[in-house]
Amino acid sequence: MASAIAGFPELTYERLIDDNISFGMSFGSSIEKPEKMRSRYCFTPFSRLYFGKKKSDGFFVEANMILKGQRDVHDENVYDTSNNVINVVKSDKSTTNFGFGATIGIKLLAKKYAFAEIFAGGGRLFKSPINDAYFRGGLTIGFRF
Repeated sequence: MASAIAGFPELTYERLIDDNISFGMSFGSSIEKPEKMRSRYCFTPFSRLYFGKKKSDGFFVEANMILKGQRDVHDENVYDTSNNVINVVKSDKSTTNFGFGATIGIKLLAKKYAFAEIFAGGGRLFKSPINDAYFRGGLTIGFRF
C-alpha cells in the first residue's frame, strides 16, 4: 500500500513450504515518469521463517535478493587544462543491478483467508552507480487461496 501511494505498486506471491517456512516473489514497477522517480522496476525473490503458533503467522525473518532497474541522471563537468569548467554534459543511462538483503516483520491473520503484514529491512546493491543500498518494507493486506 505505501509503495503504491508513492507511485511504485508491488505485487507479491508467497507459497508455504511448511507451517513456518515460505518462498515467494515480489514485482514492482514505477508508474511515475522516469524524470520523477529513479527506480523503474524490481523483482525480489525471498524466503521467510515464521515464529508464530499458527501456520505462517506472527513474527518472521526474511532473506531476499533483488534485481532492480534504475535510471541514473546527473551532470558531468568537462574541464580545460587550467581546471576550469568549460562544458556540462548531461548523463542519462539506465542500469540493472542485483543485491542481497534481510527483512523482519509480523504477519497477522484476520480471518481464515485474510491477512495483514508490516515489514522493514534492506540490503546491499552491487555495482550500482546511483546508490549501494536498497530499502524493502511496507504494509501489505492480502488474501490466501
